[in-house]
Parts: sequence; structure tokens; C-alpha cells
Amino acid sequence: MEFNSDRRLKYILPPKKYPNRKPQYLLVIENKTFYDNLLYQGLVPNKSYVAKFPEHIKECFYKPFIRGLYDGDGCLYHNTKQNSNTISITGTSELLDRVGDIIEKYTGIKKRIHKAQNSIEVDKNTRVLMFGGNNQVGTFLRWLYDGSKMHLLRKYIKYCTLYNISNSFVA
Repeated sequence: MEFNSDRRLKYILPPKKYPNRKPQYLLVIENKTFYDNLLYQGLVPNKSYVAKFPEHIKECFYKPFIRGLYDGDGCLYHNTKQNSNTISITGTSELLDRVGDIIEKYTGIKKRIHKAQNSIEVDKNTRVLMFGGNNQVGTFLRWLYDGSKMHLLRKYIKYCTLYNISNSFVA
């Protein structure tokens, strides 16, 4: 499909109350055929509010799915004062409940899901899956990245740096 458009990306500055956030770019596509095709391929409008775990995927794809979720909606936080790490992943309660079950099955880490707070778009169904401590976070990340050839490089580098892991993928 060709678009034949000269529309520019919209540059969006972060709100003043979030000075550490980076600017964003917005691409607007107003094409019904394109939109209908995305719906046919599985696009879910307003997915942040209604996302569920895709039960149709094979178990061998659980880890790559969770890695993509972590890359997109997850955070690895390092508390320098306590030298302690925390993982958080944001999503709907339905999505995170199933993700937490899978993480527990493969790593033994018990899920803790909390209502999201201090979020720009907090609604009644936004939750955060969290676990902390260097051992639990290290166990999760080793499981998550084991055998991975596709991941968000900046998060992978942070993992390698915090856990003193050398890897040929890190330049």
C-alpha cells in the first residue's frame, strides 16, 4: 500500500510537570482502508484499556511476547542508595494477571499486581506488575533474554550493565 502523503510528523513536547520525559512524534494516518486492514490483522482500538493476553499464541512464544510487553510498557529501575533493582510492567489487570502467572511458572517469582498511580492516563483497569530485589529481577531478566536475538537494545544494555554481563550484542 502506498500513501502518497506529504503530511509531516507532529512534534509533541512533554508536559511541564514531567520534565524528564522526552519529546514525542505523532504520525496520523487517516485512511479507512488502512485502518480496516489493521483491524482485520488484529489491531485493538484503545488497547491500553482493554488488552488481554493473546491465548491463541503457542507457549513457545510466551517469552517473546512478554519481552515485547516489557520493552514497550516495562521499566527496570535501579535504586542507587539501596543498590536494589525493581521491574514494573504496566497493562490491564486481565493482561498482567496472565503474564504474572507465566512468569511465576517459569521463574518462581510470585506476581504482585497493583493499581497504577501517578500515571497520565490512569483509569480503573490500569495496573502495574512489580517485583523487586536484585535476585528476583536478575532471575526474571536472565529468563527473559535467554536465547533472545530481538529486544530493545537500551533495556538490554541496562540489564547487562547492572548484572555485569558481557554480550556480543552490546557494542
